[in-house]
Amino acid sequence: MLEALNIVDQDFFFRVTGLMEQQDAAGGLALVEDLMSRGYDLREFLVGLIEHFRNLLVAKVTGTSDLIQASDVMRKRYQEVASLFSIGDLLRAQRHVAATEMSIQRTAQARFRLEADIVQLVTMPRAVDLAGLIDGLEEIKKKLPGDGAVNVPSPGSTRTFSTPAAAPIPQPATPPAAPLRPRPAVTPASPHSPSQRTPVNEAEVRSRWTEFVTEVSRAKISVGTVLGSTTLLGVQDGIVRIGCVDEFQVASVERNRDVLSEMLYTIFRVRVGIAAERIVRPAAGDNPDATPEEEHPIITALKRELGAEPI
Repeated sequence: MLEALNIVDQDFFFRVTGLMEQQDAAGGLALVEDLMSRGYDLREFLVGLIEHFRNLLVAKVTGTSDLIQASDVMRKRYQEVASLFSIGDLLRAQRHVAATEMSIQRTAQARFRLEADIVQLVTMPRAVDLAGLIDGLEEIKKKLPGDGAVNVPSPGSTRTFSTPAAAPIPQPATPPAAPLRPRPAVTPASPHSPSQRTPVNEAEVRSRWTEFVTEVSRAKISVGTVLGSTTLLGVQDGIVRIGCVDEFQVASVERNRDVLSEMLYTIFRVRVGIAAERIVRPAAGDNPDATPEEEHPIITALKRELGAEPI
C-alpha cells in the first residue's frame, strides 16, 4: 500500500539512526541506492527524516513518547532508539538534515548531494556527555591516594589539581647559546601557488558547478553573471580551468581569482587555483544554438535566464 502511494516506509528513517549508531558509511550509500531504486522522492524522504529526529528529540527530552503521534508500537520504538543518543546528537542531526533538504532543491545532482550528506550524518562524531565525564573523574579520584587526589568540584566552580611533589631532576650544564641569525623574510603563500593546491575531484566539481555559480551570484552578482557564460574546461594539477569566449570574461575571472578560490573552498573544502583560458565557440552555421563571440556576457545571461530576444 505504501509503495502504491509512493510514501517512504518508516523503516528507512530507523535505518538512518541505526547507521548512525554503527558509524556505517557504506550502509549510508546503500540506503540512498535503495531509495532511488524504489522511486521515492528525495525531498519527501528528507522531510520525513526531519520529523523522525523531532520525535526522537521529544522522547529524549521528555522521557516519554506521549507527545509523538504514532502507534503504540512505533512510540515504544522511538523511546528505545532515543536512549542511544544524546540531546546534542539529535539536535545536530536534525539541523544537518534540514540544511540538506533546503539545498537539494537548488542542485542539479540531487543524488550526489544526498549521498555526501548521508555519509557525513552517519559518521558524525558523537557529542561528549559532560555528566558521564565528571562521573568518570570521580571514580579516578576515589582510586588515587590522599596526597595525590584530584579535586573535581561541581560544574561551574574552579577546578584545582594537586600532585605529590617530585624530587628535583638534575639538569645538564647548558652550552653557550649560538649567536642568533636573522631569519629570511617569508612571503605568505597564495592559494594559487603549487605548494598550497589540494587535489580535488573533477567529477565532484562538474556535478556541483551549477551550485557553485549560484553561490557566486549571491555573493557578487556581476561575477556570477560573467561566470554563468563561461565553460568549465576541467581540473588539472589543482587548478580549475575556466573557458572564456572573450577578453572581457578572461579579465573578469582573473581579477576575481581570490574571490572565486574562496567560494570554491567554501563549497569543496579544498584550496585550488583558478585559471581563465580563451576559447573559440563554433560558428553559428555549425551550431544553431551557438552564441556569437562578440556578444556581451550580460546579454547572454538575459537570453538564458529571461528568454530575451534581440529587437
